[in-house]
Amino acid sequence: MTDRSFSRTGDADGSGESASVAFDGDLVRVTGVVRGANGCMEASLADAEYDREADELGVRVTTVREGGDVCTQEIVHRSYEAAVEFAGGCPMSVVVEHESMDEVRTVADVTR
Repeated sequence: MTDRSFSRTGDADGSGESASVAFDGDLVRVTGVVRGANGCMEASLADAEYDREADELGVRVTTVREGGDVCTQEIVHRSYEAAVEFAGGCPMSVVVEHESMDEVRTVADVTR
């Protein structure tokens, strides 16, 4: 891995969590929607780790509390985009996990 980035892309409709993976040369892009426990929760990149032996990238997205003391008490869905750059080509597989509301869930497991 030579670089990584993460951006929040806004609120998503309430259709649930998801993630998709795209391979583009030396770049892996992950776009997704993670759920949060309340209106103060925002998407955040918890980890992006490459396992050279397995040739697998693991991406974990979580939610972090931001804002004031008063939050809406409803489940929210936050969209995001993560990008991980490699030197010499992308890994063979990518696993995306969401960690929120006291759970870790695999939302994408993609092999190219």
